[in-house]
Amino acid sequence: MATFLDTVLLEKLSVVFTWLVVFVVAFGVAEVTNILKNRTLNAIFAISIAFLVGFSQPVTSVIAGFAPWAVIIGFFFLFLLLLGNFLGFPTSGAGSIIEVMGGKGAIWWVLVPLFIAFAFTLSGAFGQQLLEERTGPQDTTTAVDGGSVASSEHEESVIVTLTNPKVLGLMLVFIIGLFTILFLTGAPPIPK
Repeated sequence: MATFLDTVLLEKLSVVFTWLVVFVVAFGVAEVTNILKNRTLNAIFAISIAFLVGFSQPVTSVIAGFAPWAVIIGFFFLFLLLLGNFLGFPTSGAGSIIEVMGGKGAIWWVLVPLFIAFAFTLSGAFGQQLLEERTGPQDTTTAVDGGSVASSEHEESVIVTLTNPKVLGLMLVFIIGLFTILFLTGAPPIPK
């Protein structure tokens, strides 16, 4: 039965979408940096990079996995800016939604989720392969609360590791340390 989110046909075109994304990004970077001093040479350079990436299955899977997350994060922040404009925040200057998010530091609100999404995409593309390569006596794991971190499935190992009480405690300590430093330095968490 066909559903609204049925992407079976789009999966067949993922190679084309990946090729187009790589071409557009490579051509854009070549044009901005003016690396070859000629628009035609920049296009040939971008086409060659796109073909090289298109022939590499692991890189194609990383790009195909990361692109939806990048679009979702981009739309989230675009709608956040539109919401701020709708609620009466000025579009630029003092009091704008960018200034509320940290001024020039607001870029980190975009880059950190993109980095996390990219790390999860890399983990999904290469994690199982790297897990299968690690065999033998160097594979040491410790059991925590009766459960072992060792697993034959990469996704299961990641989930068990991230929900480990020691890892969650370390995250809590980092968050407490972050706010301690912010409050001790006198920097307000939200600039006025």
